[in-house]
Amino acid sequence: MIQTPDAEMLFRHEDAKFAEDVIFYFPHPGIYGVGDGASLFYPRDASPYLYEYAGRKLTGAQIVGAVVCLELSRVNIVEDFSRALARINGVVVKAQLEELGIPSHEHEIEPGLNFAIARIEDVQTEIIYGGDVQCLWVSKEGSVGITPNQCMLNEADMRTLHAKLLAESGGDLNLAWNHSMPVRAQIYRERINTGHERGYALLNGQEGLLDCWGRMSLPTNDIQTMLFFSDGMTRFLGESDDDIKHSVLGFYKGGGLASLADKVRAREREQGRNLATCQYGEKTAVALEF
Repeated sequence: MIQTPDAEMLFRHEDAKFAEDVIFYFPHPGIYGVGDGASLFYPRDASPYLYEYAGRKLTGAQIVGAVVCLELSRVNIVEDFSRALARINGVVVKAQLEELGIPSHEHEIEPGLNFAIARIEDVQTEIIYGGDVQCLWVSKEGSVGITPNQCMLNEADMRTLHAKLLAESGGDLNLAWNHSMPVRAQIYRERINTGHERGYALLNGQEGLLDCWGRMSLPTNDIQTMLFFSDGMTRFLGESDDDIKHSVLGFYKGGGLASLADKVRAREREQGRNLATCQYGEKTAVALEF
């Protein structure tokens, strides 16, 4: 019988224009995690591209999140987890984006999800991850591990690009972002699901996902705590996975996910005014205690 750990979940929209994060919480097939949507680029002073889906107007990333969430809830308890996720990416997501005509122009990139998702079974727990969503775990003996943020090198490049364009635009954030859009799109086409040394995996229907996502397995009985969190929960907490690991766990132990989110928001208030995107990032996390 699959264990059902005690769970805490947190979602804060903050000042993101559209909520594109998603929580995966399906105790019956034992699937838990977080997804962080990545939509098509659009001008900073405008709204994202919206598409009709299930009677609502949604961004491309919201549609991918809704599709993945629905399909994960339907995973059979005996289905191999990695095969299930590959099937969802390669058949369901790809078909849905094609049906909606996304992307509609050659210069656009497919919307998708950064993700960290685990399948918890009696003997082993499998974690599959891609992009900048991370999973942290603490063993019953006290050792701590974390999945890498695959986007760290790319994000460093994007910060450098943003600083350069911001200086060239006289400090105009909107102008700097708009000038960066075609450059970012080209870089992302070269790096997402391609195996590029500064690239990363994104669940967006592309076949290359399977060669770029990360996979690992842990003995279920050894796990005390698991945390899944979007990058909005780690802003300004450090420049390395090791920094993130220690900061996230320390703040979580000090008061749960709300304490962690509050600490990050305080740092965003101090340091986030000139970010390319919103000052206060969308924050999503799931905590499991065994």
